[in-house]
Amino acid sequence: VSTATVLVMCLTGAFAAAGHLLLTYAFRFAPPSVLAPLDYTALVWEIAFGLLIFGDWPAPLVWGGMALIVAAGLFIIYRETMSTRASKSAMKPDGITR
Repeated sequence: VSTATVLVMCLTGAFAAAGHLLLTYAFRFAPPSVLAPLDYTALVWEIAFGLLIFGDWPAPLVWGGMALIVAAGLFIIYRETMSTRASKSAMKPDGITR
């Protein structure tokens, strides 16, 4: 194993650890429902890096899986929005629940 390979592996690990720590830190300041949509940008980056670095295009089953993941995420966002609206409408103006 060359020195360059070890350096790249160490940098990859350092960047992955930093990314994980920053994501964990972000959950202190925003609810998961706000941060979750940002996680879906990882799909775009994974496709871009796979194409640029490896020349690999996702297979049709991969596209189907990504569509399923995004659809489930959108459904959860929709459900949480409806739940929040229902909770707010159940409150009287003075803040007392019915």
